Amino acid sequence: MIILGELTNDAATKLEGWCWAPDRPTERRIVEIYVNGHLAVSAISARMNTELRERGIGDGYHGFSMPMPQVPVGSEESLIIEARERHTGTTFGRIVIQDKSSCDPIETRLTKAEHSAYEVLHSLGRYEAEPKAKSFASALHAIGSSLISQSIQQKRANTLSEISLPWIPNPRFTLILPALPQWRQTRDALRGLYPLLSTHRAEIILADDGRDPQTAILGARIRNLNYVLQPGAVIPRLNIAARMGRGQTLCILSSTKSSVRVFLDALGTLPPNQLILGSQPATIVRELGYAKAWPSSLFGVAAANLQTVLDRHLFISTGGFDRRLPSPLLAFADLALKSRLLGHTPTLWQECEGPHTLLGTGPIYQHRRVLLERWPA
Repeated sequence: MIILGELTNDAATKLEGWCWAPDRPTERRIVEIYVNGHLAVSAISARMNTELRERGIGDGYHGFSMPMPQVPVGSEESLIIEARERHTGTTFGRIVIQDKSSCDPIETRLTKAEHSAYEVLHSLGRYEAEPKAKSFASALHAIGSSLISQSIQQKRANTLSEISLPWIPNPRFTLILPALPQWRQTRDALRGLYPLLSTHRAEIILADDGRDPQTAILGARIRNLNYVLQPGAVIPRLNIAARMGRGQTLCILSSTKSSVRVFLDALGTLPPNQLILGSQPATIVRELGYAKAWPSSLFGVAAANLQTVLDRHLFISTGGFDRRLPSPLLAFADLALKSRLLGHTPTLWQECEGPHTLLGTGPIYQHRRVLLERWPA
């Protein structure tokens, strides 16, 4: 994951990040940064020290920090920044910025003074034994402690404090979270999804429409979060986010309630290459011409917490969502129809809010239980 690092009040000045390798080698790796497909700068990744690892940056082996590369001529409106490992050519991080102006930071960061204070404090032990250094060391210690205390208070006061998500080397799920209207809601949603990532080997992609400029800053500060910023229609934004995913299964979220965890557990029982539609299954069924595909009682239960789940290779083979369609609902229905033509079986998802007998003598689904049934092709 690439993160926007040291920032001024005007623009991003540095790129910081780390290059993960499956075998976690100790030798250095060459990191190449591409901007809109053009090689902009390269750097040698070095073994990172303990302090940086404790701050949640990388795995301690492949850290890099470099000046923000120059933007190629003709790309003033958008940026696609990619980090690649030169030897294997693997792209291990990407940031897509459709509107660069919305990424101007208005945040507080750890100051160089604080880093200097840490270095001073860690060095004092070698000199305090010397009589001449005691008074000087005491003064430095007081200054350093004051700087660190001020920095901690500043970070606590900063409402855009950093969140560090776990790095998942080979994710099974890619959770695509559309940004919520307010950045605080998005932040809380990300925190709610945090416990699922390691358990279910899931990564998160935040798809931002730019409504709240603070969300862009939040996305840049979160470690190990892939971030897409593209104002306008939702379909192109979801297409970009889906293609960025590394997981076998893509999950486009419409909510982050606890049932997401149950849903991910249930996905393990499904065959591969499944496409699952939720949120408004009755309308989707009607759009595809199925008048009585489900019992009417199903349509009275609560809306699903997942909009669409599909195999990533299925998404690529169907060409993704058709951006020419006027609504996301039609785009989801169109994708379901194309998947059926390729021989796959779409599945409807719905969550029961109370006991319901939906299939005659079939099981009764209790509160917060999951209903997963095949939709006949």
